[in-house]
Amino acid sequence: MKKKLIVTLATLLLIIGNVIPVLAAEDVTVEFTTDKNTYTAQDKIIVLGKVLRGTEPGKGTSPTLMLKNPSGKLVEAFQWEDSAITSSGQIGKIITLGKDLVDGTYVITLSALNAKQVSKEIHITGYGSTPTPTPQKELKMSTNKVEYKTGEAVDIAGSVTAGGNPQSGLDIIITAEKNGTKIGTDGSAKTGNDGNFHYSYTIPSNTTAGKVTIKASLADRSITVSKDINVSVESTPPPPPPSTDPTPTPPPTTNPTPTPDPTPVPIPKPVQPPVQPDVNKVTSESTVITGNAEKGTTIAITDKNLLTLTGKTDANGHFSIPLGKKIKAGTKLYVTSIKEEMLSKETIVVVVEAEDRTPPVAPEVKDLKDNDKIIKGKTEAGAKLTIKVGNHIIATGTADQNGMFSIQIKEQKAGTVLTVIATDRAGNVSKNTMVVVEDATPPSIPTISSVTSTKIIGKAEAGTTVYVKVGKTIIGVATVNSKGNYSVSFKQQKAGTNLSVYAKDKAGNIGKSKMVIVPKK
Repeated sequence: MKKKLIVTLATLLLIIGNVIPVLAAEDVTVEFTTDKNTYTAQDKIIVLGKVLRGTEPGKGTSPTLMLKNPSGKLVEAFQWEDSAITSSGQIGKIITLGKDLVDGTYVITLSALNAKQVSKEIHITGYGSTPTPTPQKELKMSTNKVEYKTGEAVDIAGSVTAGGNPQSGLDIIITAEKNGTKIGTDGSAKTGNDGNFHYSYTIPSNTTAGKVTIKASLADRSITVSKDINVSVESTPPPPPPSTDPTPTPPPTTNPTPTPDPTPVPIPKPVQPPVQPDVNKVTSESTVITGNAEKGTTIAITDKNLLTLTGKTDANGHFSIPLGKKIKAGTKLYVTSIKEEMLSKETIVVVVEAEDRTPPVAPEVKDLKDNDKIIKGKTEAGAKLTIKVGNHIIATGTADQNGMFSIQIKEQKAGTVLTVIATDRAGNVSKNTMVVVEDATPPSIPTISSVTSTKIIGKAEAGTTVYVKVGKTIIGVATVNSKGNYSVSFKQQKAGTNLSVYAKDKAGNIGKSKMVIVPKK
């Protein structure tokens, strides 16, 4: 965003130096030099220059320095205030090369009001032509076989790479589904230094026969892979058949010996579900979820939509589970403890908005012309935009959910400086973005007060250039002075020759032509 601010400021400086009419006599001179001709990435360019109005320091001339890349696009610009110009007209500036540049030939220019612009080429290396793209992660997963029985363990193995390089320390979430419904408890694994991970998943004993899908996902759910397995139900051995021994059972005696009671079998105490977890505050800026529960339990966190995270408590019952990405304020999280396949009560946590103390970046603003009625750009989503000319607010608006804004304004004169400011919902205010209204209006048709076979005299917009043509050939050119007067001289033309007279301003806009005929002597 800093670069965009510099570019918009540079546009302002460019137009100030080229659009404002000549205000004083053409006696201003500028010159500069750099400490060397070739620079490397993120180097510093030392610029020393001089601006003079006659023999006096060139105060009031707004000397402007600009750096343009090989494509002619502004990279940086700077304008000196009068207080920065020494009594001998000396000026200086250090330009620090940023990161987002390319190798090539750059141009530095120095201009001032009523002065002829001077420029110099420099060469910058060490950036390369295009940035190296970030390789995409690749997740692979397999099982040790396809056919399983209920209660059997599935040995899951896989790997994560990016550009062929192993990715270590990544959390992998393991889930199992049957007919689109999760079965069992989610598991988690972490990739080692070789990028590989392993996990043993036990198929619940109450699973019905059929296809089960095993899934492995990165913690942020950006990549998920799956593998189908077939599950059959473990059968129970049938009871033994009745005895076929023909020996008759002897009749009971009249005084049977009492059979002692069998040793009583102790009834196991029911397993108590784990204690409901205690979860600390979660904000929209949180990167981990922390809290306390019974030691040795598994903690499962879900939003009952896309998010599923798991982790374990340590010896002190504390847990800290990293988030793959920040969670939007207002999201409900459901946190449970799991122990011996028993679940605790859910703890519901609502993600709250973090206290925002970070100002939004300065708005990016598209080029604005003097016939535009809408100003467009981009800033922080939901931020309020304020458009000012000087201290006067001319328009306000709000950025949409993507940060884009489009605000109606009245047409502004070329050279007008607009200030665009963004204010976020927390009241933080961005830095100013300065935008200069570009000249898109062609100059008016020149007036003609005198025509001869060698000269045309008249009036036109101050600072423009007047051209005289015969057919498609330009035969004369002159600059209109600060009072709007011009005088174009050319080689003698025959009487009756049609001359076309038109004006072109410094922004490149060309006005309509006026036709005139060379009179007889």
